[in-house]
Amino acid sequence: MPIKRIIALGCSWTYGDELIDPQFRHINHLVVDDFKDHYEENNPWRLSHCYAGLVADHYGLEFENCAFPGASLESMRWTCNYIMQHYANLDETLWLVGLTDATRISWFNPQHEVSMKDPPWNRHVHSTWLAALNPDIDKAWFELQKLWVAMSYHRKWADYNHKLTVNLFDYVQYRTGATVLQFNVLPNVFGTSAPTLLYNDSSWHQILSDKQKTESIEPFASGGHPNEKGHEIISKHLIEHIKYANILA
Repeated sequence: MPIKRIIALGCSWTYGDELIDPQFRHINHLVVDDFKDHYEENNPWRLSHCYAGLVADHYGLEFENCAFPGASLESMRWTCNYIMQHYANLDETLWLVGLTDATRISWFNPQHEVSMKDPPWNRHVHSTWLAALNPDIDKAWFELQKLWVAMSYHRKWADYNHKLTVNLFDYVQYRTGATVLQFNVLPNVFGTSAPTLLYNDSSWHQILSDKQKTESIEPFASGGHPNEKGHEIISKHLIEHIKYANILA
């Protein structure tokens, strides 16, 4: 079947954190400054300038961004499972899977209340949210995170976490007929390999950092996420691969 839609999964890098429409960059009364990129009226800019949106626009495809800020590989697997259970015509989709840092973890939260604007697969408290105290999050989650890190975390677990995720998304292509491209957005040096995994010995973070050093360009926003230039660079790499792999005619 011809590909009609791109589905993106990942963390804040794929979501498009720090991609802010210029008209909102100096308007402080709308939202807290740190979350202007999450402002609903900023969505058209964010979605059209994130790397997956740029690839979709290049090929004139529909686009759905299922990435979520703070996501871990575990929560990405949850989203993947939801899509496989509830979406139709997946054989007409191209999945762009931005693998985040495998050392992250997410805690399933069955008490999470879903709002109209909340994606139905959003059911986790992420370790990235627990790096600093937040009065909006129950203190018990912070204690749970500390205990897990102290008693359970090991590099072997992160290695397994990465391989498990890569193998799942590789299976998606076999099971659904979707075309899957997955890649590390943040460094994951575990030696994982799979037919659908690109740049298994590198990451977009490393590629952008190299560009920054060798070409005197600034691909990062102030918070460390790719800026518009960074997303453009990533999209061009993906478009080049799609072209030479003959994924889209």
